[in-house]
Amino acid sequence: FFFQAEDGIRDAQESRGLGDVYKRQIVYFPLDALKTRLQASSKKINYVEVSKKVGMFKGIGPVITFSFPNSVAFFTIYDEAKIQLKQKTSINHNLIHLVGSQFGEFCLSLINCPVEIVKQQMQLGLDKTIFATARSIHRLHGLNGFYVGYSAMIFRDVPFTGFMWLAYEPLKDRTLRLKGELPWFDSVINCLLYTSDAADDLLCVDLGGRRVIKKK
Repeated sequence: FFFQAEDGIRDAQESRGLGDVYKRQIVYFPLDALKTRLQASSKKINYVEVSKKVGMFKGIGPVITFSFPNSVAFFTIYDEAKIQLKQKTSINHNLIHLVGSQFGEFCLSLINCPVEIVKQQMQLGLDKTIFATARSIHRLHGLNGFYVGYSAMIFRDVPFTGFMWLAYEPLKDRTLRLKGELPWFDSVINCLLYTSDAADDLLCVDLGGRRVIKKK
């Protein structure tokens, strides 16, 4: 997934990456909605019951709208941070990925936190549209209302992102070297990708890749 998503966002060539990004968000969104409603419920109000008429995909609008811009912003900041760190510091090569990705995630959280707040308000059925939700939050809490839980998001996402890219970048480099050194390795990778394609076809969903949706 990381290879596909990175290619789909950073390269102009054909890729299923962006489609996979959206598809997974759509597939797993009902679970996210259920999690939000369970966490927000209390003895006074059970949002799982209250939100039954709302729908499990309520609130997916902000996620779909900001997924691509967020990804572009992250990779732009991440790549520029790596360039600056290489040129102006003597930091270890692997730590460049750690620091660069954490800086990118920190900047991205300034966008992600308001999106998460709006999404969760809609998942609970408190407002019907993105703009109505944003107005309601601003009216009741001002700009601070869009950053409730911001510190928790930072402590959760920034370290995770850093260590993920710290592991991913060397793995990617090693995989690319193996593709050049071992002729059979490329066949294994292609086999895995086509196996993934076959699984995707069962859903008949492709929002940004090589295939078209099958007609029944």
